[in-house]
Amino acid sequence: MRLACVAILCALAAAVPAAGQDPQPQPQPAPEPTIQQGVKAGGVDLSGLTQDQAEALLTSSLQAPLAQDFVSARRASRSG
Repeated sequence: MRLACVAILCALAAAVPAAGQDPQPQPQPAPEPTIQQGVKAGGVDLSGLTQDQAEALLTSSLQAPLAQDFVSARRASRSG
């Protein structure tokens, strides 16, 4: 019985330092790629934005102008 108690005590003593150790640091995820400086679409500057940010900005910036009616006028050609 005494031997069993000593064995249990040794096992617990060995487990305490292992539990107190810091876990292995997790690698940081790679940053999301961004659009290069100077890139514009429809007159909207997209420099430094992620794809999701650029999509949201273009949608909000161009939604109203694209919803308007488009009028096309053509000058008649002269014949003769």
